[in-house]
Amino acid sequence: MNKTYDHLRLLSLNQAAKFMHIGYDKLQQLISDGLIKIIQIGKRYYIPVSEIERYYADNLTSVKLIDNSMNSSQANEEINFNSQDILNKILGG
Repeated sequence: MNKTYDHLRLLSLNQAAKFMHIGYDKLQQLISDGLIKIIQIGKRYYIPVSEIERYYADNLTSVKLIDNSMNSSQANEEINFNSQDILNKILGG
């Protein structure tokens, strides 16, 4: 039986910053603010991919799209996406 351990996949802080498309300093701020948890192994720090996914899921907001080709009544309609769909799109799934 094959088991997957994707939830245990760890990224270095540099890898995590690149993965999240943010700067290293911004990542350090998120960690300092307690918004992202890290794991220390020896002298090195890592972030589980599942922690990044949790952070994105906790910080998703409603999205309003406006298509320039729509008339004004259509443009005022709010389009809400499922948060899991947006998270999957962000994470490349």
